[in-house]
Order: sequence, then C-alpha cells, then structure tokens
Amino acid sequence: MLNEYSVDNNKWRQKDTALYIVTCLAERGSTTKHGVTKTCAMVPLDDFAKSHILPELEKDVNVLPVIKADAIKYLIKFRSVLPPQILIASLQNIIRHIVADNIVVRSYAACTIEKMLVVRHDAVLLITEQTLSPLAGDLLKSLFHSLTLTGSEENEYTMKAIMRSFSTLQESVVPYLAELLPTLTQKLAAVSKNPTKPHFNHYLFETITLSIRIVCKKNPGAVVNFEEALFPIFQTILQQDVQEFVPYVMQVLSLMLEHHPDISPAYIALYPCLLAPGLWERHSNVRALAQLLRAYVRNADATQFQTTVKVNGLLGVFQKLIATRSNDHEGFNLIQCMMECCPRMFSMIVDRLFEPDAQKISGKIERKIAIAGLIKLLSESKHLKEGTYSQYWNVLTRILINMLESPVDETINPEEDLIIDVENMPGYEGTFNKLIYANKIEHDPVKALSNFEVSDKLFSSLTPPQVVHLKSILQ
Repeated sequence: MLNEYSVDNNKWRQKDTALYIVTCLAERGSTTKHGVTKTCAMVPLDDFAKSHILPELEKDVNVLPVIKADAIKYLIKFRSVLPPQILIASLQNIIRHIVADNIVVRSYAACTIEKMLVVRHDAVLLITEQTLSPLAGDLLKSLFHSLTLTGSEENEYTMKAIMRSFSTLQESVVPYLAELLPTLTQKLAAVSKNPTKPHFNHYLFETITLSIRIVCKKNPGAVVNFEEALFPIFQTILQQDVQEFVPYVMQVLSLMLEHHPDISPAYIALYPCLLAPGLWERHSNVRALAQLLRAYVRNADATQFQTTVKVNGLLGVFQKLIATRSNDHEGFNLIQCMMECCPRMFSMIVDRLFEPDAQKISGKIERKIAIAGLIKLLSESKHLKEGTYSQYWNVLTRILINMLESPVDETINPEEDLIIDVENMPGYEGTFNKLIYANKIEHDPVKALSNFEVSDKLFSSLTPPQVVHLKSILQ
C-alpha cells in the first residue's frame, strides 16, 4: 500500500490504511499522559518516521489533509519513544501546519506542540527554552493567527499550546508580549460575554497568569500595565456576575496584588465587596476568595489593617469557613496567614480583654499564671516601658494591683455541694457530670518563680503589703 501511494498520490487511502495498521501493530502499552510507552520490537518506528512521516510534513500544508493528520498523529502517539532528534527536527514543519486550512490538521498540530513541550527523556525536558526560542516568533505568530481562523476562534488545543509555549519560553516570550497581550485581553472580553468552552477559557486564564508571573518576576512594577488592561474586563465580569469566570478573576487579582508593596486604591475599593455574604454562598468562589483575602492580609500595612483590612471582618469569614467541613481548611489557611502577617494590636487586647476580664480569672494556679504574665510584661517589655504602648503601663499595673487586692475566695469546699438529684431525672442519659474525687492533680507551669525578676519601677508602684502578697503568690 505504501508503494502504491509513492507511485500515485491519489491513492492516499492506501497510505492512510497502512499508517493505521503500523500504529496498531507497534503499540503494546500507552498512557494518556505519555502516549505509547511500550512498543513492538518488530516495528522500526524511527526508520518508519524518517521514510513515511517527516517527508509528508515537508509538503504543502493544505495538500492531502487526511495524510497530514495521520502523520501528525503518529508523532503525538509515539512522542515518548521516538528518538529526540526526530521530534526536534519536526518542530518547524509542525508549526507550519498550525495555520492549515483544515481545522483537524491545525488542531492536531497545536496538540502536538503542546505534547512535545512536556516530553521528558531520562527525566529531562526534551525541548527547553534554549531549543524553542529560535522558533518562538514563528510559533507564536502561527498560534495566535490560528485563533482568527473560522472554526478555531476558541480552539482549546491552540490555547493550550499557547499556554505551554509561554511556560517553556519564560523570559524569551517577553519581547512578544507587547503585541500578544492585547489579543489575549480582547479574547477574554469576547468569551466573557458568553462562556461556552470551559477548557479554552481555563487555558486562556492560565496564559494570562503566566504572562503576569513571567514579566513581574524581574519587574514587579509592570503589574500596573496588566491591571490597566485587565481591570475593565474584570469589572464587567464581576458586575454581570459571570459565574464561570469569577473564581478565575479572584485568582488573577490575588497574583497581581502580591506584586504590590501595599494595597493600592483599586484593591481598597474592591475589598468591601469581597466580604459580601452572597459571594461566599457559591461554593466555586470560596477557594479563590480565600486566596485573595490572604493576599490582602500579606500586603496590608499597619494603617491599612485599621482602615481597610479590618480584622473583625476577616474573623467573620474565618468563622463562616470553619462552620462547614468542605471549607474548614480554607478557614485555617486564612487564620494562619493572619497570625503570621497581622500587626500585634496590643492596645485592643488590653482594652477589650485584660481590663474587663482579668479580675474574672478564677483558680489559684490560673490567677498565678495571669499575675506572672503581667509582671513579665511590665518588667521586660520595652514597648510598655518607654515605647509604643507606654500609656498602658499604668493601666496594666492597676490591673495587677486589683488582682492582688481582690483575691478569689477559695474557702468553699466543693465536696459540700456534692448533691445530684438523680431521682428527679426523667431518665438516665450519658451526659457529663464532674466527679470531684476524680480531679487530676493540678499542674503549675510557673511554680519555679521564686527568683522571678521584677523591675524596680514595678516594685515602686506597689505598697509593702502588696509586695509581700505578690511574693507569696509566686512562691
């Protein structure tokens, strides 16, 4: 059949059949990720490729589209077992076929590019930035032109190939971005009006994200240019509540925000909308929203924590997230970020916790721990002695004195109140009732405080009886 085709190209069906037979006989094992991984030793795949596959790809891209599709499919299928030199040698011709008239041929060509860019031989990528960069101009021009051809306006294979090309080229793609980014943003604006191809849309957002990451890696200030191009489209998506795109927008916003030294006015204006309960009701939004909030927390300065990224609002989100099993991990990720990045708001702790509740602490050891903690703060903290919180030194000293002057009454014997009216219970239930005699021995974590250092300033603020009482408590 191959001989008949070589004599007369009109007998292309014979070669189509021959390629099908060879492909079936050669395959002995395959995976979706790698293509064919085990082959029949009786089929010389590399010689067959040199004789019957590569020559087809050197011809006019629009001649015999079925044979072109067969030849390209051969490279896709056996990409993991063919010699590297065959795949690399075919790159230039594969790029030519990306703009073929036949939609199947150009889709196969784009798919081949994407698959070849992730092929590894001996755990090393076959095609690197250095290998691909000489072909970058032709490759990107062909891929983006393909998106303008009828039937390929939202071709997912083409967009995935663009994404993979950007990923491989890295900084080598930067010289082309000034021309390519407007095309990407125009495409995003178009598909956001009526999202119909989820895979295409995903790879489009991945490509935009890659562009931001590559450019801003060396020049974080360039994020402003991306914001100018993307914000109007994002605003429309959010206002019209394009559900398919909202999670993507949130993720891109979080990436751009992370390249700012602080929170810029545009993000400040957006922030109140992110706390709206309606947004969090949609499960698909939760992870992206939580990621964006973490970006706000990481970027906010001390002033912005008071005026914009208010902790109470974040805590409300945290409580909502941990209330459901499916989202509790996002809640803990948020609170962990807050613990790491939020400024210590010590004044709020003094005003809302220490001052109103310190006297309510009960239990000998618990009060001892609290008193020891106050002494340590008053004696050792530079911020309290002469720093930011010096105005709270007297407040905390007064709290300490009140705890010394008004000790909790420990004279009541809990054994005297050991009456449980079992007879009046409607029925036995396995509820918890504390067993007085089963109490564990109390652990005193501050029992070795006989040599506790107390500052002279603190001693001078206490009366002699208070000092005696204090030393007795610490002992």
